[in-house]
Amino acid sequence: MEDTGRNRTPDKLPAAERDALYAPCDEAVRAVVAALRPKMVVGVGAFAEERAREAVPGLPVGRIPHPSPASPSANKDWPGQVDAAMAALGL
Repeated sequence: MEDTGRNRTPDKLPAAERDALYAPCDEAVRAVVAALRPKMVVGVGAFAEERAREAVPGLPVGRIPHPSPASPSANKDWPGQVDAAMAALGL
């Protein structure tokens, strides 16, 4: 979190901090995938989708919109947007 109280997003981290964060998170995603054996991983937002693609190459990955207050479009019928995104993924 920033001194202002604003969330510090991964894209704002210095490379060394970002890399130190990504490695254990990617390993956690791989462990969950190994345990659950899903046919697809669905990220909540573009960042999660990108990280899932890095963590589990070869497994289909899709995304639903992230309900971020920073995204004006996410604040307009987010549940409907999720339903549409899931349908587009065939889920």
